[in-house]
Amino acid sequence: MDKYVNSYKKEHGEEPGIEEMADELNVEVEKVRNARRARQGSVSLDKPLQEGEAGGGKALEDIIANEDAPRPELEPFGDMLEDRLMGLFDQVLSDLERQILKLRYRLKASVPDS
Repeated sequence: MDKYVNSYKKEHGEEPGIEEMADELNVEVEKVRNARRARQGSVSLDKPLQEGEAGGGKALEDIIANEDAPRPELEPFGDMLEDRLMGLFDQVLSDLERQILKLRYRLKASVPDS
């Protein structure tokens, strides 16, 4: 779709209409509308918000980043560590001690807070 729009712009100096695009690409008009709508809604997270600023300015990812969120690449290791910890709890602690630690540190297999 982008190739067609770019070549049409070069040739005619403006973007083609939706019906014209649908005819040229042999698709339904509704599909072209949906594709254009989806294209308008996307924004690059790493593109600077203000062009021309020294250092490129801040990107959207800098503003919406959640520093407290778990890092996805480390989550499997967190689960493995928690599983090993639960195994140790089962071997060493009494039921009451195990339950206290699970509730205190919100470890798995504990009763939900609400």
